[in-house]
This record gives sequence, structure tokens and C-alpha cells, in this order.
Amino acid sequence: MNVIIVKIMLITNREERQNMKVYAIFYNYNNEMQFEAITTDFKKWLKEHNEERKADGNMLDDEDDFAIYEDYINVNN
Repeated sequence: MNVIIVKIMLITNREERQNMKVYAIFYNYNNEMQFEAITTDFKKWLKEHNEERKADGNMLDDEDDFAIYEDYINVNN
């Protein structure tokens, strides 16, 4: 969540801060959902996630391994 807050603060254009699309990512394992992250770019997050997994010697995850919920946040000054 801290990453999202920092990114919002760096956006200077007020219109860009309003209705910002975010993705809540949950790992789906045996029908149990485990929260992973909130991001504005799921593809980038998955790439970085898999780079960490590979460095740790783990198998890579696919998009289908996650439940992804899209939402919008509105930040007002």
C-alpha cells in the first residue's frame, strides 16, 4: 500500500489523481485467497514477482494463479 501512496503523491496533475485504476492481487491456492499486493500495473508487478521467485529458486507464477480485482481510487486535495 505504501507504494501506491507514494505514486499518488508524485502525480502532480489533479485529473490524473482522480479515478486512478488499481489492482488488488490475491494468490489463489486450493480455493484460499492470500493477499499479495495492490498495484497500478499488474503485468509489471507479475514480472518483478517472478524475478524474485526465480532468484529464490522457485517456480514462476502465471496470471491464472491469481485473482485480480480492478478498482478505482479517487484522491482529493
